[in-house]
Amino acid sequence: MSSIVYLDYNATCPLEAAVLNSIHNALEHAWANPSSSHELGKKAKTVVESSRQSIQKMLNADSPNEIIFTSGGTEANFTIINSVIQQAKQEFCKNKNLNDWPLKNGEKPQIIISDLEHDSIALTVSAFEEIGLEIEIVKLRIGIDGRIIINELENLLTNRTILISIMLANNETGVIQPIKQISNIVKKYNELNINQSIFGLPILVHTDAAQAIGKILVDVKQLEVDFLTIVGHKFYGPRIGAMYVKNEIKINPLFFGGGQERNIRPGTENTGMIAGLGMAAELVYQNLNSYATQMRLVRDHFEKKLIENFGKDGVVFNGSIDDKNEDYYHRLPNTCNFSIIKKSNQQQINARTLLNLVSHTMIASVGAACHSSQQGGSKILLAMGIISEIAIAAIRVSVGRNTTIEDIERAVQAIIDEYNKNYNFNFAKKKKKSIEMN
Repeated sequence: MSSIVYLDYNATCPLEAAVLNSIHNALEHAWANPSSSHELGKKAKTVVESSRQSIQKMLNADSPNEIIFTSGGTEANFTIINSVIQQAKQEFCKNKNLNDWPLKNGEKPQIIISDLEHDSIALTVSAFEEIGLEIEIVKLRIGIDGRIIINELENLLTNRTILISIMLANNETGVIQPIKQISNIVKKYNELNINQSIFGLPILVHTDAAQAIGKILVDVKQLEVDFLTIVGHKFYGPRIGAMYVKNEIKINPLFFGGGQERNIRPGTENTGMIAGLGMAAELVYQNLNSYATQMRLVRDHFEKKLIENFGKDGVVFNGSIDDKNEDYYHRLPNTCNFSIIKKSNQQQINARTLLNLVSHTMIASVGAACHSSQQGGSKILLAMGIISEIAIAAIRVSVGRNTTIEDIERAVQAIIDEYNKNYNFNFAKKKKKSIEMN
């Protein structure tokens, strides 16, 4: 029996063989405490710092010191948001000669996000708002193409804005956000209005690059961001993470301890997993173009086969745009979010049901893994203005580095077969009539 075709790489990836080897080697040969001054400790420290340099190189950061290891993306996102809020509070109290933060109307610090964000961003800012830190959440609207409406950003910036956090690429649609444009708008605003901030701080820019790394070039100098989140298991690394913090930016720790990670993230380093993360970054640095080319090839073949079998009017690609040259830069090369369009005589096509029907052949998802149990259409697709009927039918296929054309052919055939058996009533009638005639 053929193996099941895995098409859910945006949820998680397996470890690359070289990554697994680097983890094993570190656990076997560099097991000592990296903070120890003896030779075994120095050996472990070398592994940690070598991995830091590999991530620096992958991101084109200025210094290895700009890379801070964390337990994962959720911790990185929380640390960044918490730090910016706490610094705004400290500066406000210092400037006003206050001991606490009794904010009046018009003094709440603003954080700008969008409805595209991962829950580790969206729920974090909501929690801060709810526990009395009195921040104000402002949301950039999303267009039907899955991108934030960048033209609205400038009018949202005020003397109370402290942070903009927009993901680099969306996990459900693969749509890439205009982060460099955001940074340029913020930079211009800061230059003109820095003395107007009631917190005495410039507006900072953060992007969660979890889904982008390993699929497109992620260059912090090009993006001009202050913070960036890195998640290992999204690019064939282990389930730890890191954050990029621009050199001149101060960041507050979540907790205190032995002073590791420049006192920003204390605790004895997880040398084995850090070694694996460094190797995963090295592989991306060396092979990004070939990875992206292969993934785009099989993703595009998947979309071509869907159109061939369902017709151009029978399937919609959520977040894609008609101009293929533009779409090249608009979406991740591995991601396809599609809906089979319900015909007038059909029952509602439900993505969860269809995925269950094809589970003997392929694995895909209805969206983010952390929302896989939620019923109804994706909140991200609905926020884009996609109608409920299309959103409920939406399936996310995300290919990997080793996905083949043969895999795609099998997956598409499984979708066609189950669709025809369960939704295409005309096909079912023809099949029944053929059986009766025989």
